[in-house]
Amino acid sequence: MPHGAPDDSDVVKRGGNYRLDDMAELAARLGTPITFHRFGDVIWLDTFVNGLGGWIKYTGGAGILIAAENTHFITDGLACVLTVAVADPRYAMIYRSFPYYSDTRLGFGITYACAGANSTVGLEMDYFEGAFYYKGLIRIDHTSGDVTYLDTTGGFTALGNLGLLDGVGVIWYPTKLIIDTLANEYVGFYHGDTYYNMAGIPLYTGGSALAPHSMTVVTFSDTVGSGQSLYLDSAIYTENEF
Repeated sequence: MPHGAPDDSDVVKRGGNYRLDDMAELAARLGTPITFHRFGDVIWLDTFVNGLGGWIKYTGGAGILIAAENTHFITDGLACVLTVAVADPRYAMIYRSFPYYSDTRLGFGITYACAGANSTVGLEMDYFEGAFYYKGLIRIDHTSGDVTYLDTTGGFTALGNLGLLDGVGVIWYPTKLIIDTLANEYVGFYHGDTYYNMAGIPLYTGGSALAPHSMTVVTFSDTVGSGQSLYLDSAIYTENEF
């Protein structure tokens, strides 16, 4: 294509030759080849290239590893790995805190891959208003493919089934959870091209005296005690979602 010409131009612009890897303009005009949801205004994003300095790490027992490493990754040569222990409690979590965003739709997306099928991945957003807090949480069971959400009773309700999910070939799955902080409800959940409409489903709520803020959380648990790993890349936090 003519480099630098307007979109409606039918005249090749005179100019120098450009290397084949100078594809930024072409990519911007064509857009992404992925059909995954990319709406919302970006508050923050992280490819873990600078490590885990902005994340708080929580491990459920000795022998659990949470680190940035380069065994498997999508972008920038690093990803976050959560490896759980073979003995109870087999649980690991990372989270990051942000200012409080009111009266908007928030989105939290992350791309993940499991090295081991017998595991559960959790994608969560919390926000604290001063007197109350609200929690949206999706769980993905890599043994059964079941997707559940945290309901108002503190239990988990079935949302759907994704079928067989990879736990051997390190296949990356893009995900995104969207919640509404004005209505205090879920909006929807994406797992690749699969979308679950959650409009009208209330978030879990409880009392809290903490200062107003919001959080993004990823949890990982091993159901059989085999020391499995979860890889995370391309985390993104958005507001003004559709």
